[in-house]
Amino acid sequence: MERIHENAAGPGTAAFHRLRHHLKELQEYFSLLVSAKKDKMKVGAQKGAMAGALGALGLLFGGGLVVTFGVMIAFYFFAGLAGGLGRLFGDQLWLGQLVLSVLFLALLAGGGFYGFVKYRKTARESLVDKYEKRKEWEQSQFGHDISQQSHE
Repeated sequence: MERIHENAAGPGTAAFHRLRHHLKELQEYFSLLVSAKKDKMKVGAQKGAMAGALGALGLLFGGGLVVTFGVMIAFYFFAGLAGGLGRLFGDQLWLGQLVLSVLFLALLAGGGFYGFVKYRKTARESLVDKYEKRKEWEQSQFGHDISQQSHE
């Protein structure tokens, strides 16, 4: 009886181990799919949060006492700078105001664009790094990763 058990266990055990290995691999791929879907939802939520934050900032700067004082301070500051530039341009106040306005708007737009690009780049690099590490782990566990497996 013991002899029958050994013969039956030999090929069946190997097949069982292969099946277990393939099931682990399938579980990893399913986990990867779920993780990718979750990350897609996170990115969507981040975009929504960014839009909400920008809307909240717009609302904050659209009214209220804080905005009034900010506008007054900025007005006097920039009026002084524009006056100084106007004197440099030969007592042409309008030219100083125009130059300062264009410079200010360019700096504002450039800073906003830089911040947006930096944020997107950092978020993308973080996601790419996450999936590269996951592929390395799959390679160490299964001898190949999902991209290699999909080409077979």
